[in-house]
Amino acid sequence: MRRTIALILLAPGLMNCGRADVGEADAEPGALGGQVAPGGPGYPAGPYGVGEGMVAADAAFWGFARPGEQVSKPQAMRLSDFYNASGAERYPAGSIYQPGAAKPRALVLRWDAEWETVCKMEAKKEGANYPDLHAKGAEYLSFLSERAPGQPATFAGLAQWATVFKVSHPLALDPGYEIGTALGADLYPAYVLIDTRTMTIARTVSGAGTESFWAQVEALASTM
Repeated sequence: MRRTIALILLAPGLMNCGRADVGEADAEPGALGGQVAPGGPGYPAGPYGVGEGMVAADAAFWGFARPGEQVSKPQAMRLSDFYNASGAERYPAGSIYQPGAAKPRALVLRWDAEWETVCKMEAKKEGANYPDLHAKGAEYLSFLSERAPGQPATFAGLAQWATVFKVSHPLALDPGYEIGTALGADLYPAYVLIDTRTMTIARTVSGAGTESFWAQVEALASTM
């Protein structure tokens, strides 16, 4: 769904789904809900852009690194957390992800809105696809941007989304769609595939993921 026409194409939200027994964070991070940020030490140099083959700009955001374990305390994350220059790096001790686990070679980003039916369909499908692709070297990172057309998503909504769809991969807020815009996304849903060895954009898809897109994800993840 194009974000520019969202107001006239309202779809049902999550009102009929079970609500997670969580509240808003004690102090929502606010401005760090999602924003482009200078790359951390060692992050690939630009120029950064939105086209395939361009380096993805680093970004800072808040969410849940392992929502299957907790959705009560938002955590600070960065896109550069997934940078895997050698293709064989592991998360360090104390990581909010899985300390000692292999970093991904393929990173699938997706932008969702709570009110968009296709987003909910994609969230349901990913539960079946994620374990296999994750074992092959892929990671998913989903961003929730809106709870209703023109209304930014909240941490309570993010926690509910994680619970309703049994999300086990990193999940974060991008309430201003700033990160999505910086990486070339323009719809709900939208996908961006990143090669984490170079942090370059391998492909973008507007709308639901296609068979060829998921085949490319698997191929990229499996390439050593």
